[in-house]
Amino acid sequence: MKPIEHNTESIRLTSSEIGHLWNTYMLESTVHHMFSYFLQHVADVNIKEILEICVYTTNDSLGLLENTFKKAGLHTTRGTISEDVCLTAPRLFSDIFYILYLNCMAQFALTTFSTAYSQSSRDDIRQIFKDYLNKLILVNQLVTELMLKKGFYVRTPSVPTRPEMDIVTKESFLTCSLGLTEEEY
Repeated sequence: MKPIEHNTESIRLTSSEIGHLWNTYMLESTVHHMFSYFLQHVADVNIKEILEICVYTTNDSLGLLENTFKKAGLHTTRGTISEDVCLTAPRLFSDIFYILYLNCMAQFALTTFSTAYSQSSRDDIRQIFKDYLNKLILVNQLVTELMLKKGFYVRTPSVPTRPEMDIVTKESFLTCSLGLTEEEY
């Protein structure tokens, strides 16, 4: 099926698109400066490589968002700027913190951008969030692999499974789930 083509220049941004773009700018400007600070102090070469990718990607992202705001006739939010961060400040965090922060932010951004994608209707805005998701999937993969390799990836708990399926035969099954007794049903 061929995608419907629209002249996006003539379609105004929706409130959710503006909100998601605004939130994305706030997020990207914050993590860009955090990653830049981390990059000044990181010792681990593998973590440094991922941070370099993230600094480059977030810088590129900020330019794209500023351009999108400008095209739409909107002001760019201030966000976090260089003056808010002292890159020459002493090291505050360990390399393990850096990779854990990368992991948490990638998970948060994947959730945020998938929602933004699904709530956007303009093709150009959907493409922005689709591109972000693709980049984040790569970062998430790199971070997860590195954490597994270094031995500090925290897996979610596993649960025991049954070899066969249970079939509910009592009609009172649902009432128990609702907290009712058989007499109340």
